[in-house]
Amino acid sequence: MYTFAVLTCSDTAFSGKRDDTSGKILVAAFEALGFALTHHEITPDDPDIIATKLSSWSDDSINLILTTGGTGLSERDVTPEATMSIADQQVPGIQEAIRAYGQTKTPFAILSRGVCVIKRKTLIINLPGSEGGVRDGIEVLEPIISHALGQLTNHDRGH
Repeated sequence: MYTFAVLTCSDTAFSGKRDDTSGKILVAAFEALGFALTHHEITPDDPDIIATKLSSWSDDSINLILTTGGTGLSERDVTPEATMSIADQQVPGIQEAIRAYGQTKTPFAILSRGVCVIKRKTLIINLPGSEGGVRDGIEVLEPIISHALGQLTNHDRGH
């Protein structure tokens, strides 16, 4: 069984002004896939706090970290930069697929700057903060995520 964590990056959710609906959608979807939740937290849009949390969770050998929020074009959208600051490797194809799929539903999907990286043996995927963007990400990830994590953890030697 793979483990996962969800980090919601949002000043408004952190301050309690907005419910963390997107984070809850991610938790429900990945638990339904049989993944074991280790953490679900909300952080402000602060690159140092985000990077510290991602690095700490990667040190704990969590298989998958999903972030939601902070991927847009505004000044406070810093999740991709925080994620890249701790990355060992990039996995651009996953984000390319998420944006391409999202664009079939809304032209705004291409405005997401989310990244996908590897830190140690942890796959970290940035998703938008919107419910629609998160659902699009889930639809793209469902058929490939177990295979990706199997490769990363050396449990899938099918190549």
